[in-house]
Amino acid sequence: MPCLLLTGYGSAPTGVIFASDTFYFIPLDGGSSSSSSSISSPRQLQPPRPADFPVSAQVISSSEILLAYQNHGCFVDFHGQETRRQIVEWEKMPMEIVFTSPFLYVVHDDSIEILEVSDDPQKTFLEEREVFECVNAHLIGRQLGGGVIISVSSQDSTEVHRFSTSGARGRIQKRRGASPCATLKRTKN
Repeated sequence: MPCLLLTGYGSAPTGVIFASDTFYFIPLDGGSSSSSSSISSPRQLQPPRPADFPVSAQVISSSEILLAYQNHGCFVDFHGQETRRQIVEWEKMPMEIVFTSPFLYVVHDDSIEILEVSDDPQKTFLEEREVFECVNAHLIGRQLGGGVIISVSSQDSTEVHRFSTSGARGRIQKRRGASPCATLKRTKN
């Protein structure tokens, strides 16, 4: 997992989230030190989990982060305290993850799963999920104003797909350019 640099995300603290055996947060705005280096020591957000390695950290709000491991995910604050009772159990191991409010896009080895994060802290996700079956998907990046761009490759072609939300909460639009083959199959769970 590469580092996640937090700079001015609402009222979230400025800092760096990184992972090795687990997730760590280094606050960068917390020192009124007279020295040129006001970087704090890394703060462990969760204890290491044997045989369950970090995949991604996603900022959900100015006070909440989703820590995604190979087998599960948990919502915590910037001090590592859990903010939701439920732990996320992945149906398949996530390869890549990105959050654009209110949707979490999870790329698996054979599908793209789109989950809507609940506003209710008693829940993790809303019940309905969208799944697009595909192979060789790769997250390219985020769009300004929400949504993501994902590539899907086969031996013969590469397609670029844009997933975005419409004005109404809970409606996902997927668009792609002209392509000789349709590589995504959409299902709802």
